[in-house]
Amino acid sequence: MNLRDYLRILRKRWKLIAGLLVVCLAVGVALTLTTTKKYEATAQIFVSTATADDPQQLAQGNTFTQARVQSYTSVATSPTVTESVVSDLGLSMTAGQLASEISADAPLNKVLINLHVTDRSPAQAALLANAVATRFGSIVEGLEQTSSRTTSPVKLTVTKPAQAPSAPVVPRRKLNLALALLIGLVLGLGIAVLRELLDNTVKTPEELATQANTPVLGVVPWDKKAAQTAISFRWRRDLGHRRCNVARGKSRQDDPRANQAGARSAFECGRQAGRRDPEHGVEPPIRQLQLLLLRGLSPAAPGS
Repeated sequence: MNLRDYLRILRKRWKLIAGLLVVCLAVGVALTLTTTKKYEATAQIFVSTATADDPQQLAQGNTFTQARVQSYTSVATSPTVTESVVSDLGLSMTAGQLASEISADAPLNKVLINLHVTDRSPAQAALLANAVATRFGSIVEGLEQTSSRTTSPVKLTVTKPAQAPSAPVVPRRKLNLALALLIGLVLGLGIAVLRELLDNTVKTPEELATQANTPVLGVVPWDKKAAQTAISFRWRRDLGHRRCNVARGKSRQDDPRANQAGARSAFECGRQAGRRDPEHGVEPPIRQLQLLLLRGLSPAAPGS
């Protein structure tokens, strides 16, 4: 299939594509409206070495912290951090539920750690993020302390406390609507192309001429009543009724008491309805079609 075929399918099946677009967009809007809003608060922690008296020790400490900071992010969701926060704040959630709302990341080649906490309330999210950051720093310093007589080689400082966010991170309205439109467009085009490939019927004279590679001589319109009464019989019946009405009208105009003669004349007219009308030269529709086809297919006689 080339570009023209796709454009033809688009013009032909545009209602199907538009309907699927509307349906998918409605589903996206419904999911966006029914999704519970969640807010995310972020606290930033700076990791440094506790002892750095000269430049050489400072460089070694910087290399050490960069190598260790990636491992520190896994400690943020550990039970030692979440259980302490739940106990200190008197939360109604469990340590596991709080851990599912916490995430941490460390930018590459930096000594920074970002702690993210999500919650339904923006103020509660900021409160939890600050509490987790404080407890996280003390836990990491304790882990790096090898004995009770020595100090921790690293020091964690909260450089950017969490603030209550103003906008939710879930749901993402623009992203949801864009995905809904994209899915609707892909589904609409896919179903339209599939239906076009599976459809082997001929619906227009142009399609018939293209498929048969021959010109179309004529078109017979579809008649819903043909399944009940054939066209030729219905034509005869209608013509018989018209002749009956004419016969009755003449009998009443000439002699109002001559209804019996008019009825006989109407019956005779109705019986002869299927034949050629000698007065008006009328042929039944089927006969007209036969004559038309014969004239179109037969070679013209010389001089005709």
